[in-house]
Amino acid sequence: MMPKWLQKLQAGFAGTKDTAGQGADRRGAPRHDVHFEVWLKRRGLVPAAGSVFSLSRTGAAIRIHGWNVPVPSPWPTRLNHGDEIWLTGLFDTPASCWVIAVNDGVLRVHFSLDEETRDKLVEMIATLPQQEFARPR
Repeated sequence: MMPKWLQKLQAGFAGTKDTAGQGADRRGAPRHDVHFEVWLKRRGLVPAAGSVFSLSRTGAAIRIHGWNVPVPSPWPTRLNHGDEIWLTGLFDTPASCWVIAVNDGVLRVHFSLDEETRDKLVEMIATLPQQEFARPR
């Protein structure tokens, strides 16, 4: 069962249109280029390795290691929108995440963090080098 806050988030995205490359405008928080090695975990499945390459205070984009190998592909490539997973290696404790999308070996997740972990994430992002990104034309 998808939490109500995630259902509202999904409903908000369903009503938007991505016109002329303006998809980034709908994001709730700025993205930061990073490189963190992490593990994706789900009950009953072997942990899968990945690399966080885009991070915000609300979520992350994770490159799934081994996604392009012959069958069988890693289980994270078969996740669906709304599935819950655990992310370890980014924080001191495992972080609950909800799958937003899986495309071409990239897993996009929305964090479901407690207040203490969210504060740690905000501090982590504050220490990242600030980058200015040009808007697409």
